[in-house]
Amino acid sequence: MATDYIHRLAEESLEPRNAAKVPLVEKILAAAFRSPAVDAMALAAELESRPDVQAQLASVTGYTPSQWLLDRELEQVAKRRKKVGIETDVPPATPASNAYARAAKSGLMGLCFSGGGIRSASFNLGVLQGLAELELLKYFDYLSSVSGGGYIHQWLAAWSKRSSFAEVNKQLIPLPDAGNPGTHPEPIRWLRRYCNYLTPETGLLSADT
Repeated sequence: MATDYIHRLAEESLEPRNAAKVPLVEKILAAAFRSPAVDAMALAAELESRPDVQAQLASVTGYTPSQWLLDRELEQVAKRRKKVGIETDVPPATPASNAYARAAKSGLMGLCFSGGGIRSASFNLGVLQGLAELELLKYFDYLSSVSGGGYIHQWLAAWSKRSSFAEVNKQLIPLPDAGNPGTHPEPIRWLRRYCNYLTPETGLLSADT
């Protein structure tokens, strides 16, 4: 069975609105297959084992794997925004729409966490807590991280998977120190408890140090 991308590529290749591209598409198909398929499903089946033809059609039609991936991402962004109560600006996909144009109009926002070991993870925890307190965390569509930033990234992803985003956002908000009757959430206490995972044995003569 052909993948979703190849199905979409086949549909784009046979799309009548791309009239200017039709002759070149037909030339590519005629050179690749003795009897070019006349419908998208049959063409997709033929393309499944021909990455060379896929590349040629993607170049001619402009429907590249990255555009297909962005289409899927925008679907997830729209669902996530709706789930957390954000009025989405993501334009709906249409047969004639372009993923890059839709993305440019969507007001996408990303949060990037750099590396630096556990110091980076600890600093980024503070960033997350500050954004949660300001009710801004939910507005970020992407989270990109590297090295120590990836540690806090996966910690947040695991916690979010086990609880609702609203609950995670609420528990991330720092508790006041003076007269605080409550306790910090277990995921945060766990992170602090094992924050020396890179240097479990401290000391001047320690190999870890």
